[in-house]
Amino acid sequence: MTHPIRLPLVLSLFLIALFACSGYATPRPPLAPIEGIQLAHGHLQQHHIGAARWVLEKATRQAPRSMMLRQCLTQVTQAIPSPPSRTPLRDRLLTLLTRLTLIEWGTLTSLGVAMMGIQWVRYRWRRRVPSLITLGLLGVWMGGCAMGWGAYAWEWRYPWAVLADDQVVSVTPNGPPQGVTVVAGEKVRQRGQRPHWVHIERANGQHGWVPSSTCWTL
Repeated sequence: MTHPIRLPLVLSLFLIALFACSGYATPRPPLAPIEGIQLAHGHLQQHHIGAARWVLEKATRQAPRSMMLRQCLTQVTQAIPSPPSRTPLRDRLLTLLTRLTLIEWGTLTSLGVAMMGIQWVRYRWRRRVPSLITLGLLGVWMGGCAMGWGAYAWEWRYPWAVLADDQVVSVTPNGPPQGVTVVAGEKVRQRGQRPHWVHIERANGQHGWVPSSTCWTL
């Protein structure tokens, strides 16, 4: 193996090791699964179902592989009346892409960049043109990585939130109500913010404004 080809390989291995070490170096989640369940149980005893779902959602994000948390979250979610809706393709795709963590997407991206570097070095030094199949696979690989990073960017731009109390959705901030009530514990998407107000989107596509004090970001 020649030196120009060895360099991208060493760089890719360094990037993979860096992402892996950053995963092990992350601090311990501040909320353990059993602590989250106990805290949510205390909220349920006080009939604060919105606070209970918010705690379970946060704990599930910190420990996504905890089956106990997922079961408790499912039970609480089933007790909350939600509007009839059909999950849009966008949300299903976002859920699928965010199953991988940022560290895993970073590792896949570094591997794709390394393979592209190897193909470029082979063409530059040996005049070997990559086949269409190789170029197509690399394009699909890097396109998938770009979609993964885009999904996390979308989640950061429009985060999920949970309503702490029952709220009547307003047409505009401080405006007249729409006659639509969002129940406590319902999970909504934040679309924008104003002072003391949050623009939300329900699962059935309805939009409106609610006070920011009752909309807790996940």
